[in-house]
Amino acid sequence: MKYLMTAMVIGLGMITPVWGQIQISCRIEPTRAVLYEPIIATIRIQNTTGRAITLRDDTPGARLWMEIEQQPGRTMRQTSPFVLGNPLVVPPRETITHRINIAQAYDMRNTGPYTIRARLDWDGTAYVSGKVFVDVVPGLEVKRLMGAVAPDGTGRRLYRLLSLNRDRGEHLFLRIDDESQGLCYGVMDLGRIVRVQSPMMQVDGANHIHILHQAGPGRFLHHVFTPNGEQVLRRAYTSEDPGVSLVHGRDGSVRVEGATSSHMEHD
Repeated sequence: MKYLMTAMVIGLGMITPVWGQIQISCRIEPTRAVLYEPIIATIRIQNTTGRAITLRDDTPGARLWMEIEQQPGRTMRQTSPFVLGNPLVVPPRETITHRINIAQAYDMRNTGPYTIRARLDWDGTAYVSGKVFVDVVPGLEVKRLMGAVAPDGTGRRLYRLLSLNRDRGEHLFLRIDDESQGLCYGVMDLGRIVRVQSPMMQVDGANHIHILHQAGPGRFLHHVFTPNGEQVLRRAYTSEDPGVSLVHGRDGSVRVEGATSSHMEHD
């Protein structure tokens, strides 16, 4: 009997590594962000167990979530009802990555440094990633413009161009606000900027906002957004001459003058 019990203990000891452990890691991009800009957490989950793991937002014992602190002990609340949305399945003995816009899912409305961990609850055990950090800043205002929302002139949007130094260069951002409602419709990274020529903004007859800025020597970028922050167009231009500008047409359109289009992207 003694030998039988010993054999059973040894057998159980051999089984344990089969179920194994779950490993979770997290990285953040960007690590220095403009307030209300999307901040993406890329989470890597390695399932070395012999069974699939299914994570859901509404299952406390089987969920993936983020622990975000601005000060030690001050955890930021979740503002979205969903972090995952759809169930996330990690097959046995496989590794997956999942991306979460934490600036959208959690209360990160204050500037300053944040400490972030990814947490996974499964089968009565909590698995936690290492700490990662992000610094949220207001950005430096370059230019602002007020524009209407509807053709009859009702509704207003405040368009602001902001700049931020990161990744060894200066980036230009568009922020869209409805000040009367206290709403930010988005902060969009327009790419790198060089200050040879000041960026320009114009609102066209359809109440879309146009931004033209110099992205490099002889290279310009033209962006168009709706008043709600949806990208309509992104077009690159080249010119070796000064005087590239945005010009209003008689039909209410806005076009780039003084440069040649090199390629175009639509959303």
